[in-house]
Amino acid sequence: MKIGATTNAPTFAAGFRRAAQRRPVGTAIALTRVAKSSERDLVQEMTKVFDRPTAYTLSGTFTRPATADKLISSVGLKNMSGKGTPASEFLGPQIVGGGRNLTRFEKALAYKGYLPSGMNAVPGIGAKIDGNGNMSAGQITQILSVLGAFSESGYKANRRARSARRSKKQAQYFVGKPGNGRLPLGVWQRLDWRSGSEIQPVLIFVKAAQYKRLLDFYGVIERRVDADLQVELRQAIDLTER
Repeated sequence: MKIGATTNAPTFAAGFRRAAQRRPVGTAIALTRVAKSSERDLVQEMTKVFDRPTAYTLSGTFTRPATADKLISSVGLKNMSGKGTPASEFLGPQIVGGGRNLTRFEKALAYKGYLPSGMNAVPGIGAKIDGNGNMSAGQITQILSVLGAFSESGYKANRRARSARRSKKQAQYFVGKPGNGRLPLGVWQRLDWRSGSEIQPVLIFVKAAQYKRLLDFYGVIERRVDADLQVELRQAIDLTER
């Protein structure tokens, strides 16, 4: 969201434009301060409306400072993230509502033909959950590694060839509906023991959820602008006039 004269009442907007023409450096400082305060407000709001948000989530915003040549500051969601899902993808539905975008993990499953269109993957009892309530990155990596090579039938064939060499508990993953189709579609883990074996769901594929708007992104910023911009503008102009 951009912060400039357009976010304020008309009477102040006129004064803002005059200040911008006469004191562009001070105006840029004021806009940037308000943007940074708005971003801090957003982080605080996320801790209130989300259940145990991760550090990754709380660092998903950015502030672009204003300059004397471009008197607009902005607060937005990061759309680049290295190996993770960009904040713009997983926070967007929390701001506007509706269905969420697929995570990178889900996209990988969909690309390989495992995750059907219109479905999401949710953790099952076999999922390893971290302290933030999210699935373990290590387990996600392990699943993708295995599923890159094996389907359910391929896994079974490979498992038989290796079963005699196993001397301790082993785990493997496959996608399907076990129990002759009676169990739900998803990613399942097979645990092999010397005395037998068992399976458990790690991810279950469900119809894509529709989210209610939780994060009042624009409202949080607008409230900070209304509260601080005039004061910050006066202070910054006074500072640059000294």
